[in-house]
Amino acid sequence: MIRRLNAKEEQVMNILWGLKDAFVQDIINEFHAPQPHYNTISSIVRKLEKEGYVDHKAVGRSHKYFPIASKKAYKAALFEHLFSNYFDGSNKKFLTYVKKRLYVKKAELKSLLKKSK
Repeated sequence: MIRRLNAKEEQVMNILWGLKDAFVQDIINEFHAPQPHYNTISSIVRKLEKEGYVDHKAVGRSHKYFPIASKKAYKAALFEHLFSNYFDGSNKKFLTYVKKRLYVKKAELKSLLKKSK
């Protein structure tokens, strides 16, 4: 079961999804200043590993981490959570929200729905 990651965990996962595999220092190097402390990122990565989001391969005395949970699966789980909990599983409520919030015109929404079939 994929859970909603906190902001730092999600940031680390996005970096790993982009890099494909990385040492902790490689992940840190992707952060803008001020960069987080090595131990902070190392702890986050180990927690993500324990929860099944990442794995590692030993490289000498170090570990190179790589994602095993796909970004696609994570996005799908997040969407399902939002759809069921915030739109009560209602297509109408969701599409009404999209139309109003993203300023999508009714004709454009119809066109998009036809193309997705």
